[in-house]
Amino acid sequence: NIYEHLKKGGKFAFDLPKPSFKYINENYGELKQENVKKNDTEYVVEFWSEISNEAEMECDLSERVINKNDNRVVYESNFELTLLPKEQVELSLEYTGFTDYQIYAEYDNNTKFTDEYDRMCFVATK
Repeated sequence: NIYEHLKKGGKFAFDLPKPSFKYINENYGELKQENVKKNDTEYVVEFWSEISNEAEMECDLSERVINKNDNRVVYESNFELTLLPKEQVELSLEYTGFTDYQIYAEYDNNTKFTDEYDRMCFVATK
């Protein structure tokens, strides 16, 4: 859908984590909490995840926002995340019609992606 909405020469930029067991082990598994205040109301944001299929690099991500005043859950979400290898993303871009794309380690367009970086920033041109 994004490709169809771009004019010729339009750019689509997005980033993804580089799939690795190190990334999964560092970012998933334990409950994390953050306190947030908005419009004089305090909330606790909880997020956690579980690896659902290690071989396929699939994780289940969950998030919940709790009003601290009355302990009521005001928002909750769950979704599955699959970490995609660079080659699979490249094939998806080419299949969609993007033949001109670059992969960077950061959005500055100066740092080319190599295996030492944890994120892949794609900039594709229609």
